[in-house]
Order: sequence, then structure tokens, then C-alpha cells
Amino acid sequence: MNNLFRRLTPAVELGAPLAASTQQAASDPAQSGSSVPLPHYRSPFAHGHQMKRRVVLTSFAGAFAAWSLPTSAQPALPPVQVFKNANCGCCAAWVAHMKDAGFGVTVVEVDDTTVARRKYGLPDRFGSCHTAVVAGYVVEGHVPATDVKKLLAMKPVATGVAVPGMPVGSPGMEVGSRKDPYQVLLIDKQGRARVFSDYSQARSSS
Repeated sequence: MNNLFRRLTPAVELGAPLAASTQQAASDPAQSGSSVPLPHYRSPFAHGHQMKRRVVLTSFAGAFAAWSLPTSAQPALPPVQVFKNANCGCCAAWVAHMKDAGFGVTVVEVDDTTVARRKYGLPDRFGSCHTAVVAGYVVEGHVPATDVKKLLAMKPVATGVAVPGMPVGSPGMEVGSRKDPYQVLLIDKQGRARVFSDYSQARSSS
């Protein structure tokens, strides 16, 4: 034990003058002729500050990424079922028009669309060359896809919409630049009609 103490004693004694000289130089730089660098102080909160800054930057980056994404995606359009005659070319053109507007379309070939029209409660006086059903509504004839989307957005209590006959210039009935005036009718549950969209400003031209 005494031997161990003797071995440690010189180190302590040598360390004391070194500490004293360092302290003296620090207190009197002019005497030493040079400044003594002070030990670097590291705040015990520095690591926590960096962590908080990293969390804030990460949160900001995540918020920016979310902001840069598109807004909520548009809901998928409901499927459309179309009853038409296999030989009806304008009916096929209307189906293509609906597909171009983003609708998924299933075609059912029938000999007479009257059966489907009556099944879904649309009076024959509003009839056209094809009958479609979408989200519980009847879409009769060459109704523009924009009006079908309008119907789905408004969700009226009604049987559906119709373009009676086959007006030239309506979707699927294009003939050059000719556009005959026509109206899209909203048919209520009692079979009464009112104008849903008016295309009467169209003018015939050859």
C-alpha cells in the first residue's frame, strides 16, 4: 500500500506545478507572451437542440411533400350499363364518348331497347335508340357525359335524364359541323319532365 502511494505521489506533485503555471498564464497573458487556449465548452443541451432541429426539419420536409402531392383524388365514376341494338352505330359512338369521359361501360346487345326502358321506369315518350343505367338512374339517348356527371353530383330524386330522339350534333350523333338544338330532360318519378340542360343555342349549318 505504501509502495503504491509512493508511485502515485510524483505524478500528483508534477501535476500541481503544471496546473499552477497554466492558471498563471491564463490570468496574465502579457507575462506569458502568448494566449492560452481555453478548453472547448460543450453545452449538455447541444445534442438535444440538434435533435429538435432535426425533428423540425424532418417535419417540415414531410409537410412540404404532402403539400406538393395532388389534392385528394377524384372518386371513381360508377359503371354504366348500356342496352343497345348490335347494329346501332350512333349508340356505339355514344359508348365511346362515355368511355372518353372516364366511365367504365358495359354493353348489353338487345333487339329492342323498349324492354329495358320500361323495366327501369322511363316512359316511352322520352325514348331514343339506346338506354343506359348508372348509379340507379336511367340515361336515355345521346346525353352528354358532362350532364351524366352533373346528375351524379346533384343526386336528385328522379328516374333519370333523357335526350328524346336522335338530335344531330349530340354526342355520338356528330355529322360534320352541324349541331341541331336539343335539351336534356330530367324525368321525375311521376314521369314529368323539366329542362336539365339546354343546348338550344346550337344552330344548323352545312
